[in-house]
Amino acid sequence: MLGAEHPTPWTLAATSPLGPGRRGDPAAVRDQFAALLPGQRAVIGAEHPDTLTTRSNLAYWTKRADSHADNDDHPDS
Repeated sequence: MLGAEHPTPWTLAATSPLGPGRRGDPAAVRDQFAALLPGQRAVIGAEHPDTLTTRSNLAYWTKRADSHADNDDHPDS
């Protein structure tokens, strides 16, 4: 079994938040990437490619969540 300090679980965890995004909940994806990032930085390092990917994904899903919230505030009726 891999422990919390092993890099593989952190790498795998970086792909798990994508499910809610496919179901139309970008805020949930954003929140999961935001929760993942501090652990990745601590275990595999801030400059590790997987951490950088998580940062990029967090930025992307933050923008999507903000856009989704804006659309909810101004429905086309």
